[in-house]
Amino acid sequence: MPAKKKPSPNNLPGRGIEYQPHLTVRQVASVGLSQRIQSRKPGRVHHFLSKLEVSYFYILEWSTQVVDIREQFPLFPLEETQAIAETLGFRHPTQPRTQASTVLVDYKRR
Repeated sequence: MPAKKKPSPNNLPGRGIEYQPHLTVRQVASVGLSQRIQSRKPGRVHHFLSKLEVSYFYILEWSTQVVDIREQFPLFPLEETQAIAETLGFRHPTQPRTQASTVLVDYKRR
C-alpha cells in the first residue's frame, strides 16, 4: 500500500470512494468505542472514534438528501485554526498538529 500523503490545502483527501480520513481508528487511542463501518453511499469504509459519531453517521447514511459523508476531515490552514482558537480563548491542540472536523457532509442540490 503506498504511503499516505500528508494532507495540506493543496492535497485534499478526495471525495466519495477515493476519500481517506485524516485520522483512522488505528491512529488514535480510544478509551471508548471506535469503529470502521462500510457505507452504501460512497462505498468505502468509514472511521469513527466515538459512539456519537457512529449514531450521526447512521442518520446521514439513511438520508435521501446526503450524497457523501467525509469523516475526520482536515481543517486548513493551521494558522487560521490557531487564530480562531485564540479569538475564542481556547488553547490550540498541539497533537495532532492538523485539526479535523468530525464529519463533512455533501447534500444534493435543490
